[in-house]
Amino acid sequence: MNVLIQLTIADVDTGPTFNLFSDDNGYSSPFETGVSKTALLTGYTSSLVPVGTTIIRVVSVGVCSNYIDLPLTNTKTTSSTTTNPFAKCLNTNPTFEFNLDGWDIFKSGGILNTWQWSPNYGGSANYIWDDEGGYIRQNILTIGQTYRITFNYYIVDNTNNSFIYVTAGTTNSGVLNNSNGTHNVDITLTCAGNTYFSINATSGTGIIKSTVLFVNNVCIEEIN
Repeated sequence: MNVLIQLTIADVDTGPTFNLFSDDNGYSSPFETGVSKTALLTGYTSSLVPVGTTIIRVVSVGVCSNYIDLPLTNTKTTSSTTTNPFAKCLNTNPTFEFNLDGWDIFKSGGILNTWQWSPNYGGSANYIWDDEGGYIRQNILTIGQTYRITFNYYIVDNTNNSFIYVTAGTTNSGVLNNSNGTHNVDITLTCAGNTYFSINATSGTGIIKSTVLFVNNVCIEEIN
């Protein structure tokens, strides 16, 4: 039967994937494996839930093996659909859940490997270069088109006055909030000059610690 399974919260050290068990067989074997944390937090519909299930056990796979039991509030067999919050994004790999695939990684001047993947925050791009600037980008824009740009970023210890900004071609967002904490960005930019969308990191002192800046959930949408 089809069941919508959703976690309201998942600790940082859980996952990155989960296995699903049913009380119908005493939780002896999973009816589905490898379900991502992002999918469960968004709301994941499984069509493999055994008929007769009244409790689904969601078990973390990885360093943490904790689990949570989710009683079913309505066991009527239904067909349902889920909404992918990144379905309209032009960019590939918006969440960085497992890697940075699909993104070009540079330093100003062409040096590679200024960003690395991190498991922090459910998967993120982590800036690691110890010089003044580096960026990740995708060649996905159209000159003259306006875009809605949303993403999350996290600043942990900004004693070196690091900061972040984004560009749509040569159109610059300007420096974004660089205070410590979690930041949610929702801005619009019109592309000019070239067709690259870039996330840029730099520092007022010329040094950025590798533990300072993390980015994820990047979505670029056309505005008609």
